[in-house]
Amino acid sequence: MIKQYNIKEQLIPAQTRSGRNSDSKQQISGGVSVISGEGGAGGGVTNHSQLSGVVSIADVYADTARDIHLTAAEADRLKNLNIDEFDDRYLRKDIDDTAAGNITFLQSIHSKDFSITDQGWQINQNGDSWFDTTFIRDNIYSDTEANSFAHENGFKIWSDGDAWFRNLYTKKDAMFQGTLSSPFFVSGFPAGSGWALTWRDIVNAAGVAAKKAHFEIDDITVRGILRVYEMVISQLLGENGTHLTTDMMKIKSVDTENKIIYLDTEEGALYNPFWTDDIIMVQRFNGMPTPENDYYVTRQYEFAIEETHIGSLDDGEGRIDWIKYKNFTGNESDITERDTLVRVDNLSNADRKGVIKQTSVEPGSPYMDVVYGMKTDPDNAVRTRVGKLEGLITPYWGQLQDYGLMSDNAYLKGRFMLHNGDDVFQKFEIIEGRLESEISAIRAEISDADNCFTNSSFSSDLIAWETSSDINLYTVNSRFLYFNSNFYSYKNRLGAIIQDGGRKALRLKNNTIKQLNEYLKNKPEEQLELEDGTLVWPSYYISFRYKVVKAGTLTVGFSGQDLYHTEELDVNSAYEDKEYTGRWDGLSDFELSFTGDIYIYSLAMTSNPLEDFKIQFLTRISQTEKQILLQASAIQTIGNRVTTTEGNISVMAGNIELWASRVTSVEGRVLSVEHSTINVIPSQISAVSSRLTTAENGLQSVWNAGFITTPTAASLFASKDDVTAASITATINSAGQGVVKIAADRIELDGTAIIDIIQANNITTSKLTVTQGAKIGQFEVNASSGLTWKGFDYFGGTQFSLSLGTTSLETSTDVGGIIVAKSSTAQRTVCLAGIVSAFGIGVYGSSDGFGSNFPPLYTKWAGFFSGSTRTTGTTQTGIIAASEFRIVTSFNTDGSYSYFEGISFDPGAYDLDSVRFRVRKGLIVGVTNDSGSVLQGV
Repeated sequence: MIKQYNIKEQLIPAQTRSGRNSDSKQQISGGVSVISGEGGAGGGVTNHSQLSGVVSIADVYADTARDIHLTAAEADRLKNLNIDEFDDRYLRKDIDDTAAGNITFLQSIHSKDFSITDQGWQINQNGDSWFDTTFIRDNIYSDTEANSFAHENGFKIWSDGDAWFRNLYTKKDAMFQGTLSSPFFVSGFPAGSGWALTWRDIVNAAGVAAKKAHFEIDDITVRGILRVYEMVISQLLGENGTHLTTDMMKIKSVDTENKIIYLDTEEGALYNPFWTDDIIMVQRFNGMPTPENDYYVTRQYEFAIEETHIGSLDDGEGRIDWIKYKNFTGNESDITERDTLVRVDNLSNADRKGVIKQTSVEPGSPYMDVVYGMKTDPDNAVRTRVGKLEGLITPYWGQLQDYGLMSDNAYLKGRFMLHNGDDVFQKFEIIEGRLESEISAIRAEISDADNCFTNSSFSSDLIAWETSSDINLYTVNSRFLYFNSNFYSYKNRLGAIIQDGGRKALRLKNNTIKQLNEYLKNKPEEQLELEDGTLVWPSYYISFRYKVVKAGTLTVGFSGQDLYHTEELDVNSAYEDKEYTGRWDGLSDFELSFTGDIYIYSLAMTSNPLEDFKIQFLTRISQTEKQILLQASAIQTIGNRVTTTEGNISVMAGNIELWASRVTSVEGRVLSVEHSTINVIPSQISAVSSRLTTAENGLQSVWNAGFITTPTAASLFASKDDVTAASITATINSAGQGVVKIAADRIELDGTAIIDIIQANNITTSKLTVTQGAKIGQFEVNASSGLTWKGFDYFGGTQFSLSLGTTSLETSTDVGGIIVAKSSTAQRTVCLAGIVSAFGIGVYGSSDGFGSNFPPLYTKWAGFFSGSTRTTGTTQTGIIAASEFRIVTSFNTDGSYSYFEGISFDPGAYDLDSVRFRVRKGLIVGVTNDSGSVLQGV
């Protein structure tokens, strides 16, 4: 019997997903009857699938009940739900809330009462969005490199209003306040290129500046009415307000069938000026537009010259010169008597590709153009323009302004001034017989001596730094994939030095780089005492320039100390400065880590902020009729410490003087003065170097050293305070700096000479002993007293090594080698190579004695071996030429071996139907009959 149920409905107020009201933390209460059922005859409810919800809560579940019940324990669990756990897992709809992870929307997200046409905002599942106002702090882009004409796709918009698009569509009006042009534009005819719609300021009769719009383009087609209040038609004649310096001549007649143009010699006075491969251009006024001239106001055509001829001189005034043309562009029927042929280029002759144009009547004039390759290189034809420059537009400078010079190169004499917008100012001037040049600059710069890091510029790769990379190289059939000169790989973690924009930069991708404390310099020596008597360690500053490719978390400094910072960094398109500060006790290792992908350079840690490191440079050249003076100075400021360094060279007739000085001061008090001078006159060369140091109570020490050389004598002197010339040797040794030069036929040193560094053009000695670790160029003395050189690969591992002298191979037995070359790399490289260009031997080996069995003269071999050779691996070659073939069955300890030898026979020697061949590893070593008896071989 089918049971019947009555449904009781009860209205329950809406609540959040956690079940609590929006203004309280009320928990779910039990005992709510939502649904109940009554039906047929008595008995328990067995078909629970007919029940649609929770009915009531009771402590006892009766078999005869027709309601669904929860037990008391189940009700308690329901009432004691932890609401905070729900809040951690679900977003609240009634209050402000924050998501701990990513949120994915399968449909759109929008504001209340959103309408596409008039109100609200929306972002739909397709990525479309509607907003009233959007503020951009930096830029929006589809491709960070989409800001050039070389990059066709993508777009980029900056917050200051600049933008790059592939195409621009407007459904209504478009207004432009500035220039509208092609990327490159050169005004004028005939070498002009591109197009431009520009504004020009014109002063009217009332003396008021008015803006006039100017449009320049190659061709215009008007289908309707063309109203022109003033029409100026320019012909290519090279006269009037525009002059062309080139070859020109008029047409007398034309034979289009044979492609011959006869030239008008003006009764024999003119001669054919054209050469083979000249490019000729014609443009003439064609009269007012009529059906007869196809409504063309101008006739225009061009061609190249295939042949050029001068008529017979015996014809006198009746002489006719002629040319034969090719590559005609235009309508040959337009060729008309008295047309002026103008050479504008040449296909092959570099000396006939140029034209000089001067104009004073064209828009943007007056100017003079040097044109080269008008037809063969039209985009770069105008090589120089002198005069008014507003007819030039480039993507680099925009529209040029005013009068000046635009040229591929410029060599200038006289007075000029150049300012490029940076902090460098350069000036040359000639005034009353004096030439002066001055260059100055101010920039922030941290020297290696002030930096706490070793190898902070990464000029020595990652020396003094510790990091590790996790790179997966992809292979196919056990071969590495190689694309664009690099192996195809996925870099899980990377710490490496790369080239970025011409500079070395540290790249960290989800990785950490560390410098151990032993490599850190300029550590604090003691704590500082504050005004209240508290002792603290000094503050240090960490600075660098960075560019983030993938956003992540940056951690930098010393773990557990004040100088330790963590910051989230977003992607940026250009390098930016970053600086952190904190107190440091000189202990712990320095760490820098990033969870994304970042490029870093100019890494520094100093006891002063970056803004305190300023260097002002100045160089000056001064020339008069009596003297040439070169001066250079640098003023370095680090906090309250100022170091001024100067250098001068003065050249006069019979007198050359060089001097350099360095003055160091703190808070205005001079700490030291160093000064060196070299003076050269015809009869004497003298040099003096001095150093003066001061203390708080006055002068501390004075050092002096120098020499004087004349044609007849040379003297050397040195002193320190009261040190006399008698103790010059001790003075030089205690100075610890400077240069002592001794020139003599023989110098004898009695006793042991201790020298840290030897620099010499030639050293002759009967014995030279160096110990392990000593370096000779890139070679280092190894433990076997031999020389070892190592080359490193992209990942910092040893790619090559070369050992000379006593060493051993890396084998299970002690095997010695004279020259040992090793290679361990994934790149396509060789370990030891011999290259022969004309003739000779790249690699030679002999076991038959000195000089035995050399190949003939004037032959070329990559490798030649006299005696037996043996390989344990596979030998791959293109062609094998051998006098005999053998199959080795076993090798003996004395170098001998057992083998089968190949045999030779002619096809007619045996009846193949009655013989069998014995083959060993692909080589025929014997012939037997059908019964197995050997006929030949084994």
